[in-house]
Amino acid sequence: MSDSKDKKKRTRKSFSGSYERAVDLDSGRFNLPFRFRRDDDDGQPADYVVTLGVDGNLSIYLADVWDDVFGDAKAEAVTVEELALIRDISANTFDITPDSQGRVQVPSQMLKGIGVGKKVFVVGMSNHLELWDKDVYTAHQQANAHKNPDFLRKRFA
Repeated sequence: MSDSKDKKKRTRKSFSGSYERAVDLDSGRFNLPFRFRRDDDDGQPADYVVTLGVDGNLSIYLADVWDDVFGDAKAEAVTVEELALIRDISANTFDITPDSQGRVQVPSQMLKGIGVGKKVFVVGMSNHLELWDKDVYTAHQQANAHKNPDFLRKRFA
């Protein structure tokens, strides 16, 4: 049986769960949920990137994960349309680093672009986080969740 000190030493690598956070829309600043904060090897807050999501949301990746994801996507892009998508994503990707209190600053035009007002809804998606307006998220999930229960049964039953 392990004690609480052992549990604190283990770091969960994947992101899961959801949190709603107040956001200062003028600056784009909000507190990254504690559970989603990561440190680098020196114990400093890890670097992240924020970029366009695929469902009308924004995505936040740890910078080293983003380098792999983006590099793979760029290497696979062969058509003019695919390269245009990669270019659009690249043009809309920004570095963010949490401050000592875990606050991050996402460009406010990006938050406004997905409909975020006073609060941002943060969802863990294994290797990245998603940022949503809560109403948009709820409508998206209602329209799309449980459309393919066999997919879930294969993986979680």
